[in-house]
Amino acid sequence: MRAARTAATLVLAVVLAVVVALGAVLAAAGPAGADFVVDRAAHALQSQFVYVDSSAEAKLTDSEVHQLTNSIRSAGTPLWLAVLPRSVLSSYGGSPQQVVRALAQGVGQDGTYGVVIGPSSFYAQSTNGNAVGNIADRAVQQNGTAFGVLSAFVSGVNDAYGSGSGGAGGSGGGSSALALLALVAAGGGALAVASSRSRKRVRQRAAANLVEVRPTFEEDVTRLGEDIDALDLDIDAPATTDAMRERYAAALNAYDAAKLALDRATSTIDLPTVTSALEQGRYELTCVRALQAGQPVPERLAPCFFNPQHGPSVQVVNWTPPGGTPREVPVCVDCADRLARGVEVDARTVTVAGASTPYWNAGPQYAGYAGGYYNSFGGMLPGLLLGTVLGSSMGGGWGGGGFGWGGGGWGGG
Repeated sequence: MRAARTAATLVLAVVLAVVVALGAVLAAAGPAGADFVVDRAAHALQSQFVYVDSSAEAKLTDSEVHQLTNSIRSAGTPLWLAVLPRSVLSSYGGSPQQVVRALAQGVGQDGTYGVVIGPSSFYAQSTNGNAVGNIADRAVQQNGTAFGVLSAFVSGVNDAYGSGSGGAGGSGGGSSALALLALVAAGGGALAVASSRSRKRVRQRAAANLVEVRPTFEEDVTRLGEDIDALDLDIDAPATTDAMRERYAAALNAYDAAKLALDRATSTIDLPTVTSALEQGRYELTCVRALQAGQPVPERLAPCFFNPQHGPSVQVVNWTPPGGTPREVPVCVDCADRLARGVEVDARTVTVAGASTPYWNAGPQYAGYAGGYYNSFGGMLPGLLLGTVLGSSMGGGWGGGGFGWGGGGWGGG
């Protein structure tokens, strides 16, 4: 018995030493001195799976962090968790969705992100096509603590999307201390290999997603450039006012910003920036046309739902998709007229599996397309996409732009 206790104590000591050493390596891997909470979290999550900010209202013990980390390591899908203070919202216009997006952009890898903000709010999103909204909602509804919510969320994501069988089991007495020590020693190498393979798969999937959707964004950028070129405006003419010149310059700047964002995009995480710039360019172009016609600058309204290339909407109409439920959608003059006459609208289509389909019936890889166009208009997109393929793929509680958002909060998330 004494020998068994000694062996067990030795094994425990080695395990603890390995954990401490790994923790030190992970801590050293992230750059120090980050100025902002989200920056610190993103840098930390580049080398670990769970990050808890020291100023966060919600707390996790070291044991809970280790449990979550082990659960994620044994999961078959990439997943990162962060616990952040409520004050972080002030840097993102009070939008938790913007916080999660910024975190995902900072980490720079496709996968699932779950974030606790403040004492009792939880938000989640996936950049790789996983519909995590319902999973997040269930985790919130069934738990009352940060650890409970995060544990349930990790388990739910793994059950739905994991490709592995979970953690390794163990046998009872009879295992020798030397065998356990060998297993612990080998574990570090196996973990490193598995982590490397997982990162490689994530990069490959992210690259494939970007290749698939990139032509859609290129077409919209090109279309805006063509419409600007077609504008009948001589900036040096006496009739051209300073307001026209300013709006025209703003349209060109937005076009350039969209091109640059698309050129720099390395994953679908970056794409909402492209369509956000295109939305601004379309609005500025509409302003130039209004000023040329001697009209006041129009209110900045959401793009036409049926085709954002049409520019800002002019009214809201009732529309029911085939087999769907009615909803109000913003439309341009031409689409409003077509609907009134019972004529098919000029819908923006994209290519999915070699077939042309309206963007709202595309898969989650096109979430950034819709999100960038509509993110600035008061969270209207969930209602617009209700019951559509794109809306369903984003999951319940989708909150505004980009990657398949799903959210919930046991205090209102």
